[in-house]
Amino acid sequence: MTQPIWIAVLVVAVVAVAALAAAALGRAVPRPADPAGQAPPHPVLLPEHPRAADVDRLRLATAVPGYQRDQVDEVLARLRAALAADEERIAALEARLGEGDGVGR
Repeated sequence: MTQPIWIAVLVVAVVAVAALAAAALGRAVPRPADPAGQAPPHPVLLPEHPRAADVDRLRLATAVPGYQRDQVDEVLARLRAALAADEERIAALEARLGEGDGVGR
């Protein structure tokens, strides 16, 4: 009868050590408020011509040290391209307006 008692004690000890290790690593209870590594509830998409309000609604998934770098790089590249296109369009329109000022005089 002593053998089953030692097996039970050994099982309890293993479970206790595993529970302590899990608690020490912070994995015993999942933290719902911790979004690390989770995808956002909606896709990270911008319209063809993003506006300031689109940037306000933008949500990026976070990784353990912060935001997922590839998503941030992609969004910033699209914003940079959209802003550059707008700047070129504005410059062209201003140039056309400048040409029109000289014609009316």
